[in-house]
Parts: sequence; C-alpha cells; structure tokens
Amino acid sequence: MEHTKNITNIQSTIGDDVIAPVRAFREFNVEFLDEDVCIRWIIARLHTPVIKCPRCAMIILDPRRLRRFWNVERLKCEQCGAFFTALTGTVLSGCHMSLREIYLMLVLLGLGVKDKTIADKLNVSRESIRLWRLKLKEKESSK
Repeated sequence: MEHTKNITNIQSTIGDDVIAPVRAFREFNVEFLDEDVCIRWIIARLHTPVIKCPRCAMIILDPRRLRRFWNVERLKCEQCGAFFTALTGTVLSGCHMSLREIYLMLVLLGLGVKDKTIADKLNVSRESIRLWRLKLKEKESSK
C-alpha cells in the first residue's frame, strides 16, 4: 500500500530521456545483474550530464560530491543548504523499491509481462505495478 501512495504522490519532471520500459528491455544484458550497473543506467537517464542542485541549480563539480550523487547518497547543497539525492525531484522520488527492483520492473514491463506476475516477483501489490505502468506511459507520451 505504501508503494501505491508514493507513486500517486510523485510530482516530478524527468529530463529529455525517459526511463522507458522498452528501452530498459532493449539495453538489458548480463551486466545488469550487477546493482551498480542498474543504478548508473537509471541515474544517467534521470539527469543531464551536468549535475545540479534541484533547488537552486548550483552545478556540482567536486568529484567526491559527484561520487556521492552517483551512489544515490544524500548531499547538502553548498549554496542553498538543501538536502537531496539523485532521485530528488524525479519520477522515482519517494519510491521505496531499490533501483535494481525498479530496473527489473522496467524490463518486465518492456517484455509485456502481466502486472500480477511482476508484482509477485517484486513482492509488491499489483496496484503498485499498474500505477507504475500508467506513470511511465504518461512520461513517454509527454515526450
């Protein structure tokens, strides 16, 4: 139920590159069994190459802070003091599934697997998967 509530409350803007299930399936290979590969794939599609604070748009240049960003760790903006992660302000903000689970869901959606089957594999509700399907379709159609 918590997943359902979080998905419906998402208010985000995604960059020019949507996290599309078809794309996730098309790019899937054995390397995606590694969680770090899944994380890099998702974060790279949520953000432009220039990483900025979601509140004040200050560009992050410090390699140590960039590493924290790419590891989806919490950062504090040096300019405005806002705390954020790589998921803040994106379609995945507030999501309680791991990025590996998100990637698996995307691949299964891209394959056309039924919501119930995906929900069973990820141990979430069927309604959560239905809402993710709708949310991702909405993002694809807004491109």
